[in-house]
Amino acid sequence: MRILVTGGRGFLARVVACYLVEQGHEVALLSRSVDLCLPVDVQVIQADMRDRQQLQAAITAPFDGVVHLAGLGNVRDSVEDPLTYFEVNTGGTLNLLTALRQVNPTRRPVVVLASTQTVYGSQHTDPMTEELLAAPEQPYAMSKLAAEQILAEHARTGAIGAVSLRLVNLAGAHGTIRDDNARGIIPKVLTAAATGSPIQVNGDGSTVRDYVHVTDVADAIARILAVHRFGETAVYNIGSGRGLSVAEIIQAARDVTGYAVQVESRPPVPEPPSLVVDPQRAQEALGWKPSRSQIEIIVRDAWNASHSATGGN
Repeated sequence: MRILVTGGRGFLARVVACYLVEQGHEVALLSRSVDLCLPVDVQVIQADMRDRQQLQAAITAPFDGVVHLAGLGNVRDSVEDPLTYFEVNTGGTLNLLTALRQVNPTRRPVVVLASTQTVYGSQHTDPMTEELLAAPEQPYAMSKLAAEQILAEHARTGAIGAVSLRLVNLAGAHGTIRDDNARGIIPKVLTAAATGSPIQVNGDGSTVRDYVHVTDVADAIARILAVHRFGETAVYNIGSGRGLSVAEIIQAARDVTGYAVQVESRPPVPEPPSLVVDPQRAQEALGWKPSRSQIEIIVRDAWNASHSATGGN
């Protein structure tokens, strides 16, 4: 298949592009920058998702599948700058679909959208299923839900297939491709292990979240592209289905790296005690399993990739 992946500088986009090439697909990666470290088999297309004319000029050939991963993803930033989040996450999706329709109206690709579990809101203690009503609480989740709705309505015309992935926290690494997001808890913990500096933890570290290995996400996307067709719509939770506390992540880092991780306790902050998704629908429909999403594998892969990047032993 000929597949377009958007969001070229992002962690997930780089992993998905490489994974699909490994699976034998022809891959083009859309990015605002051409300065990317990728396999030679990946074509790079330069364009900004916010510029519809630039995007239409850049996409000159049709695709069998599109994996739309470009977007902004920080909840706090979205509260401070909601217009930019809607411009990129919602407007960018609309611009992409318009460009795809222009290049070949009769080509009907399956479009996979990276959405977020935050569309469910934060008031759930049990694992969240796709049957829950959406209850987005901030502009990030709102902008992603709007993108899901645009995609689904366009699919109902028969122009595309539409699959929205409600992702949990991405983690791990794929080969040497690692997560450069310094805000993430796992990169923070591994930095503390490597440098000896303490990691700041709010409260007692009992807050629970769902983490999924980035390679498991890439595998889910490959399976979707293989089985879904135009005119179809679907929503899948992509997560491990298991919650991990901050304290458990810190202990896993100690076990994997062999280094002490010092903790600096801070006062607790108001936050949901547990947010976990139920991935059963994806497992049954796609034959997918989050097989690499155990915390030991996640931490080991991220640690090894970090050492590869820095020349560590």
